[in-house]
Amino acid sequence: MGLISKGRITPCNNKIGGIKNVYIYNFSYSWGAFDVIINDCELLKVPDNTVLYKYEAVESSFTETDKIEDDGVSFEQSLSVTLTGYDYELMLLPNKLISVVIEMYDGTFRAVGVKNGLSTKISFESGGAITDLNGMKLDFDGLELDKAPYIYDLASVGFVIDGAVIEDNFVFQDNNNFVFQDDNNFIFQ
Repeated sequence: MGLISKGRITPCNNKIGGIKNVYIYNFSYSWGAFDVIINDCELLKVPDNTVLYKYEAVESSFTETDKIEDDGVSFEQSLSVTLTGYDYELMLLPNKLISVVIEMYDGTFRAVGVKNGLSTKISFESGGAITDLNGMKLDFDGLELDKAPYIYDLASVGFVIDGAVIEDNFVFQDNNNFVFQDDNNFIFQ
């Protein structure tokens, strides 16, 4: 059990808060214990060439809460993301577990749901006023044995950024994407 050894004064409020981008990637139980390495709250390794899909967040929040039980401590992770517009591929997320890397406005990255995955709830909104949201709200929830680790360099950990932002996806007039059976988008050249 740790003992408190010092106090603190209120720090200067010079940090920019909030989530700038979210990077969604496919979670896999097949990753072994040596495929994902966390050391002192820093993510050191994921399987090579794990593809991240980048989405610009309009409003987002991340909460991590300690959960103390008889068998030890775990961490409830909750991430809420608001995206403008609609994306067919994201509508499929409630059917599978995923993991997310969040990029904060201060330039730091954290991996959420890295070992157990996250479940997803999606709601669609189309307000009546011009300033109302016309898009999607994604709520991710998960339970992990470790805190969401920090990532200092996405590439050195094993991530590859796809770079596909929602606004860059090609969408037909009927609001659908052309997606192959292997979940890849059709690329026009």
